[in-house]
Order: sequence, then structure tokens, then C-alpha cells
Amino acid sequence: METAAKSGLKYVHYGDIHTRKASKIKNVDVLPSIKTGNYITLKTGDLIVADASEDYKDITIPAILLDDREGIPQVVSGLHTIATRPKKQVHSLFAYVQLFSPKFKHYVYHVGQGLKVFGISKQHFFDYKFDYPSVQEQIKISKTFQLIDDLIASNQRKLEKLQELKKGYLQNMFC
Repeated sequence: METAAKSGLKYVHYGDIHTRKASKIKNVDVLPSIKTGNYITLKTGDLIVADASEDYKDITIPAILLDDREGIPQVVSGLHTIATRPKKQVHSLFAYVQLFSPKFKHYVYHVGQGLKVFGISKQHFFDYKFDYPSVQEQIKISKTFQLIDDLIASNQRKLEKLQELKKGYLQNMFC
């Protein structure tokens, strides 16, 4: 009997998207394994969107597959997700950034359904149309947002280190 670990298939679970374990997936080895089945596999640049959440703000939180190493395990989109491959005239990272935009979130707020668990249908998700500049400009915009994300992450790490240092000083002061 084949186990999930031996199948070589990985999957993006909607819970991993919500916890941000799967956001910009640069190494698919961090994803859980799944048993072999009749799945459509993802390619580098594909987006995976959580189609359900306990609150509106997290509906359609995206993940993007960026791992382009040779011989990586195949990846599939899990339950409660919508997988999409942007058109050639839309850069994947630009589409990823668009899914965080206030305009898109406003749209989702109006078409999402549910009382305790909110969701969006594939039809409503794919009905949304967004404007996009040339691919070259999309790449520049995406790189700018990546730099901002990297800066925020770096400052977050610095803040955590400073908080630990403060905690250590306070412990030394009162011992």
C-alpha cells in the first residue's frame, strides 16, 4: 500500500494558506504529502487561493508556487482552494499582489457567502476582472512589492531580537 510520503506528490492545504505556511512557496518540500490520485498538477507561477474562511478578510488569501528547481515533487491544490494559472499577459507575482488589493477584497466581500464560514465560488472568483499594465511594468511593480515585503520581514526579525534583548535586560535588572 502506497503511503502519502512515498507518493512524491505534495499539496497546498487551505489551512497552510491561512497560517501563511504556504504563501510564496519557494521550496515545495515544506508542503505535506498526499496519496497518488488523478490530480491536475500545478506549475511554477500558479496561484492557489483559499476559497473559504471564518471571516471575510481571509477569503481568497493566495499562495503562489515559485519553486522552479529541477526534479521537485509534483504539487496539487487541496480542498477548499481554487488553483489558477495567470494568462500570458499577466505576470504571476503581479496577479498574486492583486489578490491583496482593497478593490478585489471589496468585490469578494460583496460576492462571498456564508454565516459562520464564508466562501467564494469559482464562478465568482473567475468573474472578477482587473486591469493590468504591460508585463514589464507588472514585473517592476512586483519587484517593488517584494522589496517592501523583504524590508518588513527584516524589521520584524529585528523587532523580535530587540524584544528578547529587552526581556533579558529586565530579568537581569530584577534578579
